[in-house]
Amino acid sequence: MKPMFISGPSHIDDRIFYRAAENVESKLYSAMPEIEKKLSTLDTSYVSKSEPPDYYVHWFRRNYDNYLAYLQVYAYIISISIPEHITDISKVRLLDFGGGWGLMGMVAREAGIGYVEYIDVPGVTSAAKVISRGSGLGFDNYSEKGGESLKGEQPNRFDSIVSSDVLEHVYNIDIIFENLSHACAPEGVVLHQTGANPRSPWQRRKLMNLHKENETTEPDALYELHQSGGKAIWEYREEFLQTHFPVITGHELDKLVTATRGLNEHDLKKAADKFMETGKYPIPEHETNTCLLNGYWIERLMDPSKVKTQLETQGFKTTLERTYWGLGRSSLPKKVTKTILNAISRISINAGLALSFYYSVKGIKKS
Repeated sequence: MKPMFISGPSHIDDRIFYRAAENVESKLYSAMPEIEKKLSTLDTSYVSKSEPPDYYVHWFRRNYDNYLAYLQVYAYIISISIPEHITDISKVRLLDFGGGWGLMGMVAREAGIGYVEYIDVPGVTSAAKVISRGSGLGFDNYSEKGGESLKGEQPNRFDSIVSSDVLEHVYNIDIIFENLSHACAPEGVVLHQTGANPRSPWQRRKLMNLHKENETTEPDALYELHQSGGKAIWEYREEFLQTHFPVITGHELDKLVTATRGLNEHDLKKAADKFMETGKYPIPEHETNTCLLNGYWIERLMDPSKVKTQLETQGFKTTLERTYWGLGRSSLPKKVTKTILNAISRISINAGLALSFYYSVKGIKKS
């Protein structure tokens, strides 16, 4: 049954995507024991050397009781990402960008999308392969090359490119948008849903607290991190600067470590070189946003209007889209709350941005 307050495109029957979400849920639950058994054998060192062997199983179980709510959200994303000139979805070529577990691509495949490709980093891709093959919900192709590689491949390959919970982790969005523009066909659609929503007071507070935890200087918290083999992110920057710029010490080192939060290793070195030349400290893009030295952002906050403009500069006609709360198998009070939030979001994008953890940016590639 199609959830309430969904308003998909008029040129296709979007109910097929919501039926597909229910089918995917059923297949996942049926295959769950075998999937978890195989996930427990995967090497977790790509994610972190300190993660236990059941890392992937733990994350897969995290939403066990209500996968349907997430699958319905993915159904909504896919339904509004079908280009208007395509009425037969079997003709659509879709890229599940930064696909994670691959659940969104699985919904697309189950609904009858003609070609579905998955792309993510190697460790996560291994888990997605286990889940899709165990449930019989495979993809046409898997790629572990990363989004940067799309620029070197055949242009105009995809009619729809979708992602969820990806942009907030991408170090350089402009490069990714440029590469996705290369991969997207004229009049094709790119849609990114992200939880990096600073217009929601709850999400802003939640993520800023998360950033502070990752940059903690609190002695007890640091002790626990060190006991588990980890470090605060600022300690990695400090270690890098001490290794490559040993002449920077004392107060200058402390201040530079703080001022370079949100820089990957390459940009950290550039900032330190510039400091050596000019004595000027860099200014962080955001007061709390932070990332690892490899460039992986920790759930950063990004203004939706800015992201919309960044996508527009790569040849897209862009809009901010309302988000949808999947009702799934939530309790009755939660269903009522989600239904009200969906109704408000449908009436007003701005109200939806303030009330939802997520926002979506949609781009239609100019011919």
